[in-house]
Amino acid sequence: MPRVLLPFNQYYVAMLVSLLGFGAALAGLAARRLVARRDRRSALQVIGGMLLVQLIALAQTVAVVQGGLRQGTDSRIYLVGITGIVLLAMLIGLLASVLIALAPAPGALLGLTLGALTVTWWASTLVAAIVGQDALALGVQPLLAPVLVGIAIA
Repeated sequence: MPRVLLPFNQYYVAMLVSLLGFGAALAGLAARRLVARRDRRSALQVIGGMLLVQLIALAQTVAVVQGGLRQGTDSRIYLVGITGIVLLAMLIGLLASVLIALAPAPGALLGLTLGALTVTWWASTLVAAIVGQDALALGVQPLLAPVLVGIAIA
């Protein structure tokens, strides 16, 4: 099967959500820096670019996976279900990105909290890919989100 841009697999739902959510939070942080320097229009362009990249990744992945699935109702339900999860994650990521970039401090804190919740899964995937299933490294990961939220509050 050809390569896809997103891991469309029921076993990787948390990874899908974390990839999209963490990327959106980073885009929101970059856009917030632009708002401080220039204007809101630049921030919206950054967020729009992030959304465009995510939509292209989704379209490419759906096209490839659809071609590799066998015909039948169960395959269609599977594809629609995973696609729905990705669209929901993209919507939540968009909300977090807009809040981080454009909202005053309390709203930005909500967006940063959404991003912090996704970074735990993202970091777990990254650590597992680099060092394997190291118990010590993976044991620290549940502390990552609360620490990041605390930093955001500070």
